[in-house]
Amino acid sequence: TSLDTLRQMVGMGMGLTFLPALYVRSEIPKDDEVVVRPLRSRPPSRSIGLVWRRHSARSDEFAALAGVMRGIVKSGVPEVTVLS
Repeated sequence: TSLDTLRQMVGMGMGLTFLPALYVRSEIPKDDEVVVRPLRSRPPSRSIGLVWRRHSARSDEFAALAGVMRGIVKSGVPEVTVLS
């Protein structure tokens, strides 16, 4: 994957990168040449959106799906902020 490529580039001394914690825990052994350091300040975040064509024949279904996804995120993932 591209995450593996980034890790290999860092291991070859070609710079540094940010990697998701799940990848670090599952894919980087403790004896790897790569040094892992957690971020000490506020954790990074990203926005994820559901996008569809304005005049799609399935707009109502997509809007309903967005509502379901919002409900799941609000109830089950406390570290996620729903923007709108």
